[in-house]
Amino acid sequence: TSTNYRKIKSNIKYAPRKARMTLDLIRGKNVTQAEAILLTTNTKASRLIQKVLESKDEEKNNYIMESLKGKIYELSLHMYGCRVMQQLITVIDQKYLSQITLELKDHFAKLIEDQNGNHVIQKLIERLDKGENNGIYDVVYSNILELSKHQYGCRVIQTLLKQCNEEQISKLLDEIIKDVKDLSQDQYGNY
Repeated sequence: TSTNYRKIKSNIKYAPRKARMTLDLIRGKNVTQAEAILLTTNTKASRLIQKVLESKDEEKNNYIMESLKGKIYELSLHMYGCRVMQQLITVIDQKYLSQITLELKDHFAKLIEDQNGNHVIQKLIERLDKGENNGIYDVVYSNILELSKHQYGCRVIQTLLKQCNEEQISKLLDEIIKDVKDLSQDQYGNY
């Protein structure tokens, strides 16, 4: 409630010059656009949104989710936006989780190989029920050897292996074993 927001706000100090620069970025924008700009350009704004999400206030979290529709992919690629997305995935209702998955579906391959996006994909994998990760699984399975040798892809594979059903694990391991010698000598594949 208002006491919580004052408490959160009091922990965030902001230099007047930086405040003016930030205000110039959002001046004339509607609320939704301004929120998205703040999330992607400012670490302190990102932290504030994360604090609101941590409060587990369903109404506010749902409002944030509605505000971010159409911007999920862009935020997932951003250094600060991906942190907000991870927190959002952690606390959001199941119905919104499906919406996030749908919005990211066409971008799974890019996100898996992105330094920020891979964290969002891993959090999504952890939160989805086994069997709901089919879209991510399909992308990983079709590119298993390349992703196994990728700096970020190997991390996603590790997370996916923990969350797959037995059949999915078996298929992934069958593909990995085919190239085990090469993978064992690769700086990322050996993980």
